[in-house]
Amino acid sequence: MRTVLMDLQGTLGGDPIGDITDFEFYPNVLKGLKLLQDENYRLVIVTNQSKISKNIITISNYEAKKSELLKEAKENGIDNLEFYCCPHSKSDGCTCRKPNIGLFDEANKIKKIDIEKSYMIGDMGMFDMVFAHNIGLKKILVLTGVGEGSLKEFRHTWQGIETDYIAEDFFEAAIWIKENSSEIG
Repeated sequence: MRTVLMDLQGTLGGDPIGDITDFEFYPNVLKGLKLLQDENYRLVIVTNQSKISKNIITISNYEAKKSELLKEAKENGIDNLEFYCCPHSKSDGCTCRKPNIGLFDEANKIKKIDIEKSYMIGDMGMFDMVFAHNIGLKKILVLTGVGEGSLKEFRHTWQGIETDYIAEDFFEAAIWIKENSSEIG
């Protein structure tokens, strides 16, 4: 299945190094999600939420905010948004924390993802672009969140990995996918 995997904070909205509890969608993100849904893409959010393991927020806080976001998406005509969350910190040594591919594996078990026709959109090179590279997905870096820093002072953290596209924001990334998806089937 054609899928767009995406990071949450810094990509779709919120504070890129914050947590989900104060998350608000950036302008035009819901419009971009709707555009991708209308193009028959499965929409999968993959998010690291290490503040859960650090007891800064609880699983209940995460689930409550996730429910609010899904409701807001549904009110905007988006009914196929999925969330996959890693609640661990780096020291936990899990396989689900991006750039590891455990969240992809979990989503892939539910519905088989066609890697050749799928994308990853994110703002953090060292997590999102490496994650996409490890799977073989097409990579779109957005300049929102820490995207600019990922390209400049933190480029060394994902050295040797090239993006397929660099977008100003999520909406531009969605338009690019729509315009370029016919090239890949």
